[in-house]
Amino acid sequence: MREVTLTSTQGRVEPEYQSGFQLRNLFYPDRSSFARADIGRKRHLRPSDKETSMFMSGQMAAMFPVGVNEKSDEARVLMVCAYAYRATELMAREDADRAVKLIDAFDSQPHTFTRDDVIERYNVSLLMAQWHAATAAGDRMAFERALLRALAEANQVAGSRHVFVFSYNPIRSMCALAGYSILRGELKRAEEAFRALRVLLLSAGRAMETRPSHLQEFSRSCFLASNMEHFEALLKHHEQTPRDALLSTPMPLLKGNVEQAVIRTLIQPSIRSDNAPAVITAIQRFVAEA
Repeated sequence: MREVTLTSTQGRVEPEYQSGFQLRNLFYPDRSSFARADIGRKRHLRPSDKETSMFMSGQMAAMFPVGVNEKSDEARVLMVCAYAYRATELMAREDADRAVKLIDAFDSQPHTFTRDDVIERYNVSLLMAQWHAATAAGDRMAFERALLRALAEANQVAGSRHVFVFSYNPIRSMCALAGYSILRGELKRAEEAFRALRVLLLSAGRAMETRPSHLQEFSRSCFLASNMEHFEALLKHHEQTPRDALLSTPMPLLKGNVEQAVIRTLIQPSIRSDNAPAVITAIQRFVAEA
């Protein structure tokens, strides 16, 4: 996409935009114009339909260079995450695959973040967005890699002074990993995810803040993890149970068998998308592939 300048015999012409016109929000020629628009942090300023929003965020994610300065890196993180989530909601395979690769590229290049807490914040955001996009891309390896990286970094997040805010995405990633691992019959990995989940919750609780939006997020995280002990007890008593038999084991307190309870109480609530059924179907497909 190119920037177009209109001129007349009197010089440059500034077009007049009607209310609701979105084309002007599809591309910003430089970081300063992007910053002035403030669409990185204010979602309501972005294009209202998902297809246009996906196109815009994909353009911006690919355009911003990595390693120029911290603000430039921040803008690209925001846009690549938005791109990944829109591609997931639309189950746009090519765009989702591109989002996965953009996140890998960002991670592999030197960036300019100078504070560890900023690095942690964006790592957990990128990994959360990446495993979502991997479901739409049909990329099981990328899906597993993102979740396992989130597991490896959980203790670092738990030790952050901003854990109360940062824990939102890792808690969801740990629930997704635990649920996926149970469906796969990898009970030791599920136990690891639950241990990391417990550490994140306890650390976040000790660092609790009273800002209403953060409290609301943490209350949702606590609700999401509220069935953890039921699953931990189940895993302890079924270590030697074959996978198919385990998944069909009744869990009366959770109103279904293990497979149904995992999908309904661990995986579905961990998904940050209004197209959760499609994401669940993709994860079930990954289980069948393995």
